[in-house]
Amino acid sequence: LALTTECDPLQGSSRDCRCLPGYLWNNNFCATLQACDDGGFFQPLFSFFLPPPCQCLRWTSSGTGYCQSMLSAYTVSKSSTLPPKQVTMGAEDDLTLSFSLAAGATNVIWYLLSPEWNEAKDIRNGTEVMLLQNGSEAVLRVSSPSPDWAGEYICRYLNGGALQEWRQEVTVPLVAADVVQTPSQVSMNCNSPERVFLQCCIRNRGAALKVSWNPGAPDPVNLVGSEDPLCHFLVLVSCPSSDTTYRCTF
Repeated sequence: LALTTECDPLQGSSRDCRCLPGYLWNNNFCATLQACDDGGFFQPLFSFFLPPPCQCLRWTSSGTGYCQSMLSAYTVSKSSTLPPKQVTMGAEDDLTLSFSLAAGATNVIWYLLSPEWNEAKDIRNGTEVMLLQNGSEAVLRVSSPSPDWAGEYICRYLNGGALQEWRQEVTVPLVAADVVQTPSQVSMNCNSPERVFLQCCIRNRGAALKVSWNPGAPDPVNLVGSEDPLCHFLVLVSCPSSDTTYRCTF
């Protein structure tokens, strides 16, 4: 939960509202609403990049709007993309991203755009995440990332009144915990016409997956669907010549 907007108590039929650090008013609000008499506490913070009346807006309706993240409320003047990165999985491996910042950069905000989400979400310091700004470098570290941390990372910052950004796509390989345990041994009656269905299932994280059976169907096929978990089947219509191990590979 992120707080984006601070509003003064209602005075008559209006109230003054300001954006908290890292958030901005939508351009439509800026064009249609009256400016506050006083920009308030946050005016010095935003005065260098937000022209009046968008430092503080006066709302006269019963409801008020809310400030948006810089990802959606501001036009990016410069966007740079680094090559994709794949996380190396291991007991002590972390995801570390670092982007160079222009001199005088301020208001550094990190976002993650995941294939499972309709919009990017901002990243904050927490038990798994550490955000650092060391002079002209912005650094993000995620400890022991799971595939939930896969997606496009966006680092945005203000530079002389202009919004700039870095982007980098990060993939996180599947881990053993993503595979749903199914029966490891089944029996088949060779004198019965009934077929045997083998299945393997995996957690659906919204990423593109391919799956194969060996023996049986060694050529990978796309695994699609909205179910969670996603399952793939191999139908045995006749008995193998001997006890056989079938391996499902994602």
